[in-house]
Amino acid sequence: MLTTDADIARIESHAFIEAQHAGQRLSRGSASISGSTLTALGVDVPFDAAGIAPGHVCVVDGQTYEVVERTGPSTLVISRVRRGAQDAPQPPSPATNRPLHIVSFVPQRGIAHAQVMRSIGIEPDLPPDARAGLPGVESILNPGSLARLEALAALRLIWLSASLNAGADAGVSMRADRYREMYEQERVGIGAFLDLDGDGLPDAIRRPGVMQLTRA
Repeated sequence: MLTTDADIARIESHAFIEAQHAGQRLSRGSASISGSTLTALGVDVPFDAAGIAPGHVCVVDGQTYEVVERTGPSTLVISRVRRGAQDAPQPPSPATNRPLHIVSFVPQRGIAHAQVMRSIGIEPDLPPDARAGLPGVESILNPGSLARLEALAALRLIWLSASLNAGADAGVSMRADRYREMYEQERVGIGAFLDLDGDGLPDAIRRPGVMQLTRA
């Protein structure tokens, strides 16, 4: 996948609060924050057992943070949600024994990833030894350009899941519609540059749902 849960939070962090029931709960309990360190105080699943890693998102007392590093079964280094994963971590607010939950939207991100890849002619479920020269995800030279598209597709699925028992006029349903519109708008200007022969240079540009142009 080209995205992490943190990439979802960069667009809409409240999804991890208002739509948490649509995700996979990884751990829940209480925690304290001192400096950039979060220390769990009795969680149902330890962080190592839950597989918490950089790119995950945690919510402490209603505030959304991204995980920078897991330093132990009950400790994390966290940051306020940054504009990008390469930006310097931003210190979180201190907290003492406050509610904590960690959910992941990996199912929605996986579906969104497959949709985006297939829209540019890449079959993500094909094993490398069965491709016979066909391009794979590793052939994309500008994955960052597709990451936002993938995140928008995932957010639409997240809010669709959250709106299953809501009416068409409910706020969650309207959010799902809004992310569908944002996805379509983003898709218009996206181009995936592919290296088809392994020389590190673009041989083709593929746009989702648009005719493919190949270098002679």
